[in-house]
Amino acid sequence: MQNCHAIAGEITTLAQIRLDSGVNRLSSRILPEPLTTFPIIAATGTEDAQWSAIVGWTVNTLINAERPETRWYAGGAGVMPIFAPELGLDKEWQRHVLTSVGNYGDIFDRNLGKGSLLKLDRGFNTNHFRGGLLLSPFLE
Repeated sequence: MQNCHAIAGEITTLAQIRLDSGVNRLSSRILPEPLTTFPIIAATGTEDAQWSAIVGWTVNTLINAERPETRWYAGGAGVMPIFAPELGLDKEWQRHVLTSVGNYGDIFDRNLGKGSLLKLDRGFNTNHFRGGLLLSPFLE
């Protein structure tokens, strides 16, 4: 008689557990449909408004850099420059961020997706312009 064991949790936790076959050398899988979804956001403390603004604009840049070029919208972060010298950011800060770490999709693929040990699909983390639920914290 076989027993069925299941674990419910956040997908990155489940993916990490999936990497370990355990003492019985059992393999596991993650069900393709999530049982629930909930937003995950970048949050900062209230003590440092400058840091909070920089985090918000950086997340915005990473997400918008994935925007596709369309007939009605010139894609990428280059068309939406954020000039904020009052935050200590120079005119090239967005280019520096994207050159250093890539856009949101690049970061996801490298740390959670096909380029990582976890091999997770983007799923709902796909940009909303491509049918996912990922939105920038700031919308035009």
